[in-house]
Amino acid sequence: MLVYGGQFLTLPRREAHILEFLLDRRGRTISKSTLFRELYRQDDEPETENVVESHVSKLRKKLLPLGLDITSERFKGYRLLVGRAS
Repeated sequence: MLVYGGQFLTLPRREAHILEFLLDRRGRTISKSTLFRELYRQDDEPETENVVESHVSKLRKKLLPLGLDITSERFKGYRLLVGRAS
């Protein structure tokens, strides 16, 4: 469960892990490959890294009302923005 600005948000495990990973690396752009390796271990890896895009998309929709955003930079990766207006 995420508490931000007095609001509560319950996240699925992988979305929570992405958010935690990006929070720990705030201000840095994290590649899709890095997130993929962090989320999935060899024993449960899906066939493609595109699953990361799906998780980030769902997480992003949940974070926008809280003033948080995850931006994507083409060919670079994802970055968490705090305090962004929706």
